Amino acid sequence: MRKISRGNMLLLITAILFYGLSLALSLADYIPYPMLAEIFAQLLLMIPALVYCAASKTSVPDAVRIKKTKPVNFLMAFLVILCSYPVSAVLNLVSMFFVENAVSDTISMMLTRYGFWLPFFVVAVMPGICEEFLFRGVVYGSYKKSHPMAGLWISAAVFGLMHGNFNQMPYAMFLGIVFVLMLEATDSILTTMFMHFLLNGSNVLLMYAVGPEMYAAGENSSASVRQMFGSMMMENGAVMVIGVLFIYGMMAILFAAAVFFLIYLTFILNHRSLKQTFMQQSGGEKQHIFDFWLLGFVILMIVVMIFFK
Repeated sequence: MRKISRGNMLLLITAILFYGLSLALSLADYIPYPMLAEIFAQLLLMIPALVYCAASKTSVPDAVRIKKTKPVNFLMAFLVILCSYPVSAVLNLVSMFFVENAVSDTISMMLTRYGFWLPFFVVAVMPGICEEFLFRGVVYGSYKKSHPMAGLWISAAVFGLMHGNFNQMPYAMFLGIVFVLMLEATDSILTTMFMHFLLNGSNVLLMYAVGPEMYAAGENSSASVRQMFGSMMMENGAVMVIGVLFIYGMMAILFAAAVFFLIYLTFILNHRSLKQTFMQQSGGEKQHIFDFWLLGFVILMIVVMIFFK
């Protein structure tokens, strides 16, 4: 089986295991240790990938690019995430006009019940390792050699789909592009693990600082967002709403431009070429990224997003 097909098969199997466990937990009358279940669910994103590396006789560091990197790359990673946060926030806000926020209630429940450190570990540390290992390591790595540019976009798309809801999907896709670009700029997955940890960790820290009970009470829910803009339209008219959305949109565009400028600067600092990195590779057997396994993954995730609550 070709490398790309193996990567797509791994993706489908991982999604089946992950959402199969989620479905079983949602149907259970009682879960004695819910945080252990959350930890195991995160491990399910990484265990199949480790089996994949063992079966293909590939060393883990080589498979996912675990390499030392220069301290300046962590500084650039911090700046990129800092500028990515407003873009993600705007995409999240726009999605909440149509669907419910899929994150705030879950994290607020964790913080209320378990305090800070355990939710911080589950939400920030584990996804930073496990999700990066799977998506930027094995999945994108399986696409990269044959189709680096297509691999950039498709790996970002499957990362967005794997979140399993229409709320997180848009900003997860954006972040998937950012993470792949920084992986290539630094040639080390440690950079993207650090970025993922910073992004998720800042969300947990912010919610803890503001007070999880505020989110649990619905202050940050999609209904509140729609109500806020509805009241604004009733009191000030559609022009005001359009103006506010325009300001948010311009803010997202400016910060997105800053993100990609910083990524380009990171390529330069590491003496790497953005153009050569994503040029179509020549020679060897032509491999198509989209196959039966990837189609199965897409269908499964669409079903999850529509029917799985």
